[in-house]
Amino acid sequence: VSLRDLDLRPATSRADLLRMVAETAAKLPQSACSNARGWSSESWPDTRIPNADEIDRAAGGRPALLVRMDGHMLVAGRSALNAANITADGPSDPAGGKISRDNEGVPDGALYDEAMTLLDDVLPEIGADESVALMRETLRLLNQNGITQVGAIEDRWWLSEILLPFDEAGEL
Repeated sequence: VSLRDLDLRPATSRADLLRMVAETAAKLPQSACSNARGWSSESWPDTRIPNADEIDRAAGGRPALLVRMDGHMLVAGRSALNAANITADGPSDPAGGKISRDNEGVPDGALYDEAMTLLDDVLPEIGADESVALMRETLRLLNQNGITQVGAIEDRWWLSEILLPFDEAGEL
């Protein structure tokens, strides 16, 4: 779960997911990117995932990125795809990733694994102050729920730049 993004885990169908995106996007400035995560279509009555145009309509034309619950796939709205220059003309699939396309070669919104990084520049950057505030809120929620230890199997920038200073200051 992300403290910053819309939590789509409760979505029970494609229509429910699109409703949640629309409700959240309506509260954002038109220039904002609508980010969400946690959805999974496997338990939906109709398991078809939303396509780029459906997401774009729900997000009111704002760039929208909806990361699947396992983090290995996302669906993006047409505005986000266009902002990243992901069109029928290219780019081709990056090594370790896939851009899903319709029969005419137009991206349908689904990007897998390494192809997801093609949308990195569409995401608004998180500043240092926001990162620290999000980490403080995360620690508060962990402590509130009795969680006293967390492991990380990856080397991310926030481990050394955010978490290590918290540890050195005795805030963990």
